[in-house]
Amino acid sequence: MKSMEYKFTDFFDLSEIQKLQDLFSDAMGVASLITEPDGTPITEPSGFCGLCNEIRKTEIGLRNCLISDSIIGSPNEEGPNIKRCLSGGLLDGGASIIVGGKHIANWLIGQIVDDECDINLNNYADLIGIKRNIYAKELGQVKRMSKSQFVIICI
Repeated sequence: MKSMEYKFTDFFDLSEIQKLQDLFSDAMGVASLITEPDGTPITEPSGFCGLCNEIRKTEIGLRNCLISDSIIGSPNEEGPNIKRCLSGGLLDGGASIIVGGKHIANWLIGQIVDDECDINLNNYADLIGIKRNIYAKELGQVKRMSKSQFVIICI
Protein backbone atom coordinates (compact mmCIF):
# COMPACT_ATOMS: atom_id res chain seq x y z
CA MET A 1 0.00 0.00 0.00
CA LYS A 2 1.42 3.35 -1.05
CA SER A 3 1.62 6.09 1.59
CA MET A 4 -0.25 9.34 0.97
CA GLU A 5 1.76 12.36 -0.06
CA TYR A 6 0.05 15.22 1.74
CA LYS A 7 0.52 18.87 0.81
CA PHE A 8 -0.43 21.92 2.84
CA THR A 9 -2.87 23.02 0.14
CA ASP A 10 -4.74 19.70 0.44
CA PHE A 11 -6.00 20.87 3.84
CA PHE A 12 -6.08 24.66 3.76
CA ASP A 13 -7.50 27.36 1.50
CA LEU A 14 -4.50 29.59 0.81
CA SER A 15 -6.54 32.79 0.57
CA GLU A 16 -8.05 32.15 4.03
CA ILE A 17 -4.68 31.20 5.51
CA GLN A 18 -3.16 34.34 4.00
CA LYS A 19 -5.82 36.48 5.68
CA LEU A 20 -5.20 34.80 9.06
CA GLN A 21 -1.45 35.10 8.66
CA ASP A 22 -1.73 38.82 7.79
CA LEU A 23 -3.99 39.46 10.81
CA PHE A 24 -1.65 37.55 13.13
CA SER A 25 1.35 39.49 11.85
CA ASP A 26 -0.41 42.83 12.36
CA ALA A 27 -1.71 41.94 15.81
CA MET A 28 1.57 40.54 17.16
CA GLY A 29 3.99 42.87 15.42
CA VAL A 30 6.04 40.07 13.87
CA ALA A 31 6.69 38.87 10.35
CA SER A 32 4.98 35.62 9.35
CA LEU A 33 5.32 33.08 6.54
CA ILE A 34 4.31 29.50 5.83
CA THR A 35 6.83 27.47 3.87
CA GLU A 36 7.41 24.00 2.52
CA PRO A 37 9.65 21.90 4.80
CA ASP A 38 12.65 22.93 2.63
CA GLY A 39 11.94 26.65 3.28
CA THR A 40 10.24 27.43 -0.05
CA PRO A 41 7.40 29.93 0.63
CA ILE A 42 3.79 28.74 0.35
CA THR A 43 2.13 31.98 1.46
CA GLU A 44 3.06 35.56 0.69
CA PRO A 45 5.18 37.16 3.43
CA SER A 46 3.28 39.14 6.07
CA GLY A 47 4.92 42.04 7.87
CA PHE A 48 8.40 41.38 6.49
CA CYS A 49 10.91 44.04 7.49
CA GLY A 50 12.84 46.00 4.90
CA LEU A 51 16.11 44.38 5.98
CA CYS A 52 14.85 40.88 5.23
CA ASN A 53 13.36 42.03 1.93
CA GLU A 54 16.78 43.45 0.95
CA ILE A 55 18.60 40.29 2.07
CA ARG A 56 16.20 38.08 0.08
CA LYS A 57 16.90 40.12 -3.08
CA THR A 58 20.46 38.74 -3.11
CA GLU A 59 21.35 35.23 -4.23
CA ILE A 60 23.41 34.37 -1.14
CA GLY A 61 20.95 36.03 1.25
CA LEU A 62 17.94 34.21 -0.22
CA ARG A 63 19.75 30.87 -0.13
CA ASN A 64 20.68 31.44 3.53
CA CYS A 65 17.08 32.45 4.33
CA LEU A 66 15.66 29.26 2.81
CA ILE A 67 18.15 27.11 4.73
CA SER A 68 17.36 28.99 7.93
CA ASP A 69 13.59 28.68 7.38
CA SER A 70 14.00 24.94 6.88
CA ILE A 71 16.00 24.53 10.10
CA ILE A 72 13.84 26.83 12.24
CA GLY A 73 10.68 25.07 11.00
CA SER A 74 12.02 21.56 11.58
CA PRO A 75 10.05 19.24 13.89
CA ASN A 76 10.64 19.71 17.61
CA GLU A 77 8.58 17.67 20.07
CA GLU A 78 9.30 20.21 22.83
CA GLY A 79 7.56 23.08 21.03
CA PRO A 80 8.51 25.82 18.60
CA ASN A 81 12.13 26.42 17.63
CA ILE A 82 13.30 29.88 18.63
CA LYS A 83 16.62 30.74 17.03
CA ARG A 84 18.65 33.39 15.28
CA CYS A 85 18.08 33.52 11.55
CA LEU A 86 21.09 32.02 9.80
CA SER A 87 20.89 34.79 7.22
CA GLY A 88 20.30 38.17 8.89
CA GLY A 89 20.78 37.20 12.53
CA LEU A 90 17.35 38.40 13.66
CA LEU A 91 15.29 36.37 16.14
CA ASP A 92 12.85 33.92 14.54
CA GLY A 93 10.50 31.19 15.68
CA GLY A 94 9.11 28.25 13.81
CA ALA A 95 6.78 25.32 14.21
CA SER A 96 6.21 22.33 11.99
CA ILE A 97 2.80 21.56 10.55
CA ILE A 98 2.46 17.78 10.62
CA VAL A 99 -0.39 15.71 9.16
CA GLY A 100 -0.54 11.94 9.48
CA GLY A 101 3.00 11.91 10.81
CA LYS A 102 4.31 13.78 7.74
CA HIS A 103 5.94 17.20 8.00
CA ILE A 104 4.06 19.19 5.33
CA ALA A 105 4.92 22.82 6.17
CA ASN A 106 6.58 25.29 8.53
CA TRP A 107 4.95 28.26 10.18
CA LEU A 108 7.61 30.90 10.73
CA ILE A 109 7.43 34.18 12.62
CA GLY A 110 9.95 36.75 13.71
CA GLN A 111 12.35 39.25 12.21
CA ILE A 112 12.94 40.75 15.64
CA VAL A 113 15.91 42.55 17.16
CA ASP A 114 16.00 41.54 20.82
CA ASP A 115 18.22 42.55 23.73
CA GLU A 116 20.73 39.76 22.92
CA CYS A 117 21.04 40.59 19.22
CA ASP A 118 24.62 41.25 18.09
CA ILE A 119 24.71 41.71 14.33
CA ASN A 120 27.97 42.54 12.59
CA LEU A 121 26.32 44.37 9.76
CA ASN A 122 29.39 45.24 7.75
CA ASN A 123 30.60 41.67 7.35
CA TYR A 124 27.23 40.28 6.31
CA ALA A 125 26.34 43.21 4.06
CA ASP A 126 29.67 42.74 2.26
CA LEU A 127 29.23 38.96 2.03
CA ILE A 128 25.82 39.10 0.37
CA GLY A 129 26.37 42.27 -1.65
CA ILE A 130 24.18 44.90 0.02
CA LYS A 131 25.53 48.43 0.38
CA ARG A 132 26.43 49.04 4.02
CA ASN A 133 24.39 52.24 4.26
CA ILE A 134 21.22 50.46 3.03
CA TYR A 135 21.83 47.54 5.40
CA ALA A 136 22.37 49.90 8.35
CA LYS A 137 19.27 51.96 7.49
CA GLU A 138 17.04 48.88 7.23
CA LEU A 139 18.51 47.29 10.37
CA GLY A 140 17.68 50.47 12.29
CA GLN A 141 14.01 50.07 11.32
CA VAL A 142 13.61 46.42 12.40
CA LYS A 143 11.05 45.81 15.16
CA ARG A 144 12.57 45.74 18.66
CA MET A 145 11.13 43.36 21.23
CA SER A 146 12.39 41.59 24.35
CA LYS A 147 13.22 37.93 23.89
CA SER A 148 10.77 37.03 26.66
CA GLN A 149 7.93 38.82 24.85
CA PHE A 150 8.84 37.06 21.59
CA VAL A 151 8.86 33.66 23.31
CA ILE A 152 5.32 34.30 24.59
CA ILE A 153 4.16 35.04 21.04
CA CYS A 154 5.86 31.84 19.81
CA ILE A 155 4.32 29.54 22.37
